[in-house]
Parts: sequence; structure tokens; C-alpha cells
Amino acid sequence: MAKPNTRSKFKEAKWKCTAEGLYSDTICGHINRGPDQKCAKCNTHRPADVVFFTDETSEFITDKEKIADAKAGPDWRCLTCNYDNKAEDFHCVHCGTLRNKDEEEWLGLERDRKKKVYTGMTKAEKSGTSGGWKKYLKYVWFGLAAIVILILIFMFTGTTEYEVTVTGFSWEREILIEEERLVEEEGWDYPSNARVLSKETRQSGTKQVYSHSEWTEEPVYEEVLVGQEYVDCGEVDNGNGYIETVQCLENVYETQQVGTEQVEHEVYIDEPVYDTWYVYEVERWFYSYSEYSDGNDKNPFWPKYTLAKKERVQDEVGTYVVHLKSNDPDSKFQSLTYQTNESEWNAIKLNKVYIADVKRSGTVVRLKTQ
Repeated sequence: MAKPNTRSKFKEAKWKCTAEGLYSDTICGHINRGPDQKCAKCNTHRPADVVFFTDETSEFITDKEKIADAKAGPDWRCLTCNYDNKAEDFHCVHCGTLRNKDEEEWLGLERDRKKKVYTGMTKAEKSGTSGGWKKYLKYVWFGLAAIVILILIFMFTGTTEYEVTVTGFSWEREILIEEERLVEEEGWDYPSNARVLSKETRQSGTKQVYSHSEWTEEPVYEEVLVGQEYVDCGEVDNGNGYIETVQCLENVYETQQVGTEQVEHEVYIDEPVYDTWYVYEVERWFYSYSEYSDGNDKNPFWPKYTLAKKERVQDEVGTYVVHLKSNDPDSKFQSLTYQTNESEWNAIKLNKVYIADVKRSGTVVRLKTQ
């Protein structure tokens, strides 16, 4: 006899009483059996919009009477008092009104359990809170982290303004001289302006070269159907305090050897690769020495120099510093220096008062007029 494509197993669900106390806003919070119509703690009737859930302690039921209750159908909502009743009840257990299925269907109140997919209960729902202030905790941490970052940025990049007076200037200029030298180098190639001294053939590497093929007899495997089994394929809230686990029949396959086949394995060997190795002479530029000039005025000049044969100027570097004195006798920085480019250095006036932006380390990063 063929097995049915689906079968069902049932768990007794639970529901949490959300009734508030008579003289406080605290909810009852008692966890009740799913089929119970009233809270075992406060005797409040199970609400019509109850949320059924299961947890790690919920097990599949085997009792025949409970299974019959689970299969009886969804509870029905009384149109008079809005309370839930069991499927087998013909009168509302709360107000005694006779059930009117035609009116329920006309109003669209009759439950369709096949559409009510069970999603389980969130941790917040189980604990009786929607998260409260805890749901904002991550934003608090983000805020604290941002504050710490801003403090660190200020400590290392923040500046303080000081009123200062220009007391002097200093400068230094450097001319870097390099010379051309004949050097010996070697490699697999050489520059166009080099003179080759010697060359020889050397192994520069290896390459894979096909040698032969070897054949082996290897097993052939296939997925073979060995039977069928039921696997969980969904859960449904039956609307009566029970959760139905739907199990679907699926084929079970097993990897089995069904024969053998001859398989070719290509064998490769390492074969050396040869190339020409060169030893050559070539002229290269190297730093040789520097000429300096400096002063404590505003008349900078470049140092004089004489280039010998095979010498040239590599670079010209100038450093320009403004010397400052704080106008606040209580300032922790009484003497300051400000290094800038030649153009700004030339524009700054002796004995003139400026506003200096100073880092915590005492470095002046900007000089502004008042």
C-alpha cells in the first residue's frame, strides 16, 4: 500500500496571559496550555487574538484524545462577546450564545487553518515585553563610540587659538647634488645604454611537458533510490491550542557503486627552460652631497655651487620659519614657531599681531590676521 504524500503530527501549544491587573498596569504573564480557555493564574478568558507558540519543551503528543482535539478544527469566535470557543462547542462558554456558522462565514470570521502559518513566538513576546529601552541599547553604544572617536580626533587634531606677535624669521636652503657613476649590474635583460661585459646561458625556470598517459580502472557511482521517508515541511497553527507539524514524503537516495570505468591520467614532467644571463656596465645617478645656506632674516639666497664633470642638481629645498611669542603671559606656549611656504613667509610682517591655531603638541598649523 502506497504511503500518503503528507502526514501530520501535533504538539500542544502554549499561550501567554496578557491580562492586566485591576489596580496596576502589570500583565499577568502566566504561560498556559494551548487548549485552556482560561488563565490558570488569574482566571481571565483566553483572548480572541491569542498567539499560540511552542518552545524547546514542547513534544509531539501521542494521547488519542488530545490528537482528536487537535484535529477537531479551529476554535470559533463568538459574535456576541468576541471570545474563543472549542470547535465542538455549540454554545459560547462565556455568554451562552448559540453558534451561527452562516453568519460567521458571511462576516469572514471563520478561520482557515491552512492559511494561518505558524511562525513561533519572539523572545520579547515570551518575556512579556516588546523590548522597551533594550531595543535602543545598540544606538546608545553607537553614540558612545562616536563620542569617543570625536574626543580622540580633538586630542590629536584639535587646535586652540592664541594671540601671538611675530618676533623674527629664519630660513634654510639646500641644493642636492648627484653624480653619475659607472656600475656593474646583471640580469636577464639590460638597458639600451649599457655595455655588455659577458653573457651565458642559464636555467631560468621549468615548464610542464606531457610525458605519457596511464590508465586506471576506477569505480563509477550513482545516486540510487533506496526508499522514502517523512521530513518536516511546515507548521500550521490549528487555531485551537495545537500546532500541526506537516511532514512530506520524500525519496531517499544513496550513493552506490554501479560499475567501473577506465580513466586516463596524463603524466607531465618538469622540463628546464634556459635563457641568456647578462653582466653589463651602465651609468646611474646617485646622491653625492648638498650645499647649504641659512639666515635669521628675510633675505634668503641659494648657496653657490660648482658642478664637476658628471654632476647635476638633483633638487632644491627651502625651509621657512616664523618665530612667534604668545601675548598671553599665562599661556603654556610662550615661544612658538610656524613653518610655512615661501610665499606666505614673505607676506608675514615683523612685530605684527596674529591669531595662531596651535595643536596640543605646540605645533602651529595656521596663522591668521585679526
